[in-house]
Amino acid sequence: PEEQPEVERIAESAFRFGRYHSDLRFPRGLADRRYRRWLSNAFATLGPASRIYVASARARVRGFMHVTVEGASAYLTIAAVEPTLQGGIVGVELSAGALAQLKQEGIRRVSTKVSAPNRAIVNMVPHFGGRFSKAEAVFHWHAPHAPHLLDAPSMYEASSEE
Repeated sequence: PEEQPEVERIAESAFRFGRYHSDLRFPRGLADRRYRRWLSNAFATLGPASRIYVASARARVRGFMHVTVEGASAYLTIAAVEPTLQGGIVGVELSAGALAQLKQEGIRRVSTKVSAPNRAIVNMVPHFGGRFSKAEAVFHWHAPHAPHLLDAPSMYEASSEE
């Protein structure tokens, strides 16, 4: 719990992928805050079935992973590494440590969903013996007059020059 502010800060700053970050009409700040709230909710449910693993060095949080556990299965809901450390070894070490701990506790299956444009994660999954299946497209719907949406030109809008 004492690491919650740092974990939430990383969650709010680490992501560049996903449907909200890809949507030109969705404000970047709201997309970022979505991940902070996600972690805030995860901290509110901590217990044997909801865990947050943290990678830290010299009392500085460098990354996190939230996992839910049910029986002998676990589901990785969200993970991130400090933006300045992305592309390094922290994510691999965090994943290896969390997976080793889960295995030691009898977990035999771990699943997750991966955003395809996130090449670092896509490349790391096979490293740990994972495989991909059931690709799916995920979309979201905007209320027609949602006040938070940005004006963005349609890619199909015709240009008229006179």
